[in-house]
Amino acid sequence: MLPAGILGWLGDLFYLQGIKGNDLYYLQLSNRVFPFDRNLAIVEAEFYLHNKIVNKEGLIAINKALKIDPYSSRLWNMQMQYASVLGDNQLAAYSFRQLYKISPNIEIVQDLIKRGAKVKD
Repeated sequence: MLPAGILGWLGDLFYLQGIKGNDLYYLQLSNRVFPFDRNLAIVEAEFYLHNKIVNKEGLIAINKALKIDPYSSRLWNMQMQYASVLGDNQLAAYSFRQLYKISPNIEIVQDLIKRGAKVKD
């Protein structure tokens, strides 16, 4: 087993390669090598958002990232939007309620409430 410092360095190196080349493989590898860094842990979800790829794999990546960072408004918002586009209205509604609990005053939440979204469980 390599020391954590070297693993962190390798994780950063793979992360930079993945960002530079917009390559999901290196981004996933950075997380596998050093999963202790929040940024590396959620990078796969961010890849799907950045590239506007809406599919089941992206939704799974977001869900995994939420297990690491359950208080991220950005991730809950992403999950809500992805679930809505993919037709999973139950997950979209759940994600909206979680987003409301974390950030009740952000624009998208207030806009959805004005349109009639329910905030109660």
